[in-house]
Amino acid sequence: MSVSEKTTEYSGQQATQADLHYLLNERHSSIYILPPEVLSVIFRYACVSTPKRSDLLTWELPSTVDRTVFVLSAVSSYWRDIVHRTPSLWENLAIQPSQAAAAFDAILLQHYITLVGCLDFALDLLFPSQAPASNFEPISKVLFSPENTQKIKTLRLQDPPLCVIYKLSQFSQLHTLRMWFSICHPPYVNLDLSKSCPSLCRVSLEGTLWESVSLPLSVQALVLTHVSSEISISSLYQCPNLTECHQFHSDTYGANESPRRSLLHPLTLAHLEVWSWAVTEDVWTDDRSTPYLHLPALKTCLIWHDPIGASPEDVINFCHQFPYTLSSLELCGFVNWDYDSFKRLFWNSMPSVKVLRVTRCSPCSLSALARALTPDGVNSDIVKPLPRLRDLSATFDELYVQCDAETDFEYPALLSDMLEKRREGGSHQFRIQVPNVDFPQTADVRDGPD
Repeated sequence: MSVSEKTTEYSGQQATQADLHYLLNERHSSIYILPPEVLSVIFRYACVSTPKRSDLLTWELPSTVDRTVFVLSAVSSYWRDIVHRTPSLWENLAIQPSQAAAAFDAILLQHYITLVGCLDFALDLLFPSQAPASNFEPISKVLFSPENTQKIKTLRLQDPPLCVIYKLSQFSQLHTLRMWFSICHPPYVNLDLSKSCPSLCRVSLEGTLWESVSLPLSVQALVLTHVSSEISISSLYQCPNLTECHQFHSDTYGANESPRRSLLHPLTLAHLEVWSWAVTEDVWTDDRSTPYLHLPALKTCLIWHDPIGASPEDVINFCHQFPYTLSSLELCGFVNWDYDSFKRLFWNSMPSVKVLRVTRCSPCSLSALARALTPDGVNSDIVKPLPRLRDLSATFDELYVQCDAETDFEYPALLSDMLEKRREGGSHQFRIQVPNVDFPQTADVRDGPD
């Protein structure tokens, strides 16, 4: 054997030995100490940006795109193998499409859909406003391929192009849909998912561009923001299986134009437990004697008040329909209600209410509310207003606070008096949270959040 051959053989042996030393050192590294099952659980906790799917109201669109899963994959081949074999790490993807990165975004989307396996896939697409659809053709090809449309169960879109909206019917297995538009548009888009998405359960639509909306019977949770009253009302008839419904209307009505609309005919939503009611809708018959809307299972109700909407009598009569089911009530924007209106609402007719929230109120209306919740000397031994109330909170509308900045507010003293009289003869705890009011810390009164 020549010297050169021996040198080559020796160099090969050294390389093999170096590789063995590298592998040995790698196996003794802390990266390899934990077994794959434990690392998989840790990785799931590391991906903290996973959205909460259970709440359509607080489920905010992400401001940044999370790439934690790729950071974990880059640590070592061992970690990368575990990441690729953990489908739950690939359940959620947020993309901010751009023309420059369209090809990369398409590859990224396909990578996620492949690795998620049989698990439900949730996709967020945050399109730039008013961008031409041609900028996103690579993403559209991946998104609307037949095998991929069957895997996407949750879809959230910000400012989607019309071509995307009109193809939503291809997602036949879609469970949750949310669309949000950052710019006001005149109504010109017709959305019809009534037959194409039989599994759709949760829908949130925000924007003014909808001319009509048709939803399937399967919808159980619905959030409509800045849509017309006609669409809000028609959606109630389309979705008889609702368990949760929130409708927030646009503020674009003219000064002399009332947005008040009436239900078309009597409607019963037998399963509805959570409802936000804008009092721009009329839920009463023409003679004002019987409500058109029946909610036998209602437990939580948020009422948005509008000065040109329903009268106090309408709100009071509506709430009094649920004396034994309603346990949580929120009143928003009741800045002009007086003591008499609150008293008629609270006394004798809602014995099951445990939680009361009053938001966007004025100092004067909060004073009236405190007086209405205070048992008087004559009837305190017989009945209390909202006798099972255990949680009270209030927030102010800053406009009214600033306008009345020099007024000597009564509500702190009235609230303290209300607490003192309500706890007479009782031993239950009472939680209260009101801005700029300090309450004595006793065993039965808690101030602020838990």
